Amino acid sequence: MKGKGFMKPEIIQVFLKENDGIEYLEFNIDDKNSPHKINLNSEDSQMELKQLFSSLLKKLIISSLEFDLQIDEKYKNMLFIEVSREYLKDLEAELKQVREEILKQLSGH
Repeated sequence: MKGKGFMKPEIIQVFLKENDGIEYLEFNIDDKNSPHKINLNSEDSQMELKQLFSSLLKKLIISSLEFDLQIDEKYKNMLFIEVSREYLKDLEAELKQVREEILKQLSGH
């Protein structure tokens, strides 16, 4: 019998890339939609982040999530590499807590 503790998490591939001087994280959440791109050089990424979180929350109801960071071989900005690793680690932890709370609410506890 499968319990919620035995379900394998869904792996979300995240790519750290640079294109034309713009550095971004690209979240490949599913095959049906284009990836979510978060511009790391812009302070105006709020809408991109809202759309990303909305997609992640929809996935979270079905399965726990983990991120697999892939760094483009040409990418050299060590600061963004380390920040991206930490961000994804923290995001995974936050989403785990949110999933536990959602499951608790759905089970009526």
